[in-house]
Amino acid sequence: MSDHRDRLVDLDTLEVDAPARVAQLVAWLEGRGWAQTEQDWLDKAPTYLRDDERVAVLSGFQTFDLGQGTDVAECTICATPADEDEWMSALNDWYETRTEPTLTCPGCGAKALVGDLDNESGVLFGSVALSFQHVDFEIVKTTLLTDVRNELGGRWGYVHLHL
Repeated sequence: MSDHRDRLVDLDTLEVDAPARVAQLVAWLEGRGWAQTEQDWLDKAPTYLRDDERVAVLSGFQTFDLGQGTDVAECTICATPADEDEWMSALNDWYETRTEPTLTCPGCGAKALVGDLDNESGVLFGSVALSFQHVDFEIVKTTLLTDVRNELGGRWGYVHLHL
């Protein structure tokens, strides 16, 4: 049996600013009808429930990845995978320095911050994230991602977790 989470990762909030951002997210969730419930076994964070859907508000700098079968991020313009060695080096730098690096697409030459690539099956780092369970992943990665970006501001990325 496997478990899944769909995560929206705040790419801009620094760890020192995470408590204020978490408070903003909690108010946003409650305004959308989510009610606080018991913590989830995996996320161990404040968790909110709406119907059968769950969302945990995660904080503290951490890695968000696919889990089983993580893939290299892809260019959002031409869908070419990043150079694996450059991508791994960039991830290591991002984790170590807490500064998000830029990569150049080997296919079209576009430059982008690592978090702005298609990381659905990849890796993101952040100090704040929303971790959804029992919510259709298409809704998370389209509607909810757009809503969070538009209503709360900042840069957000999407990554799927498969255990």
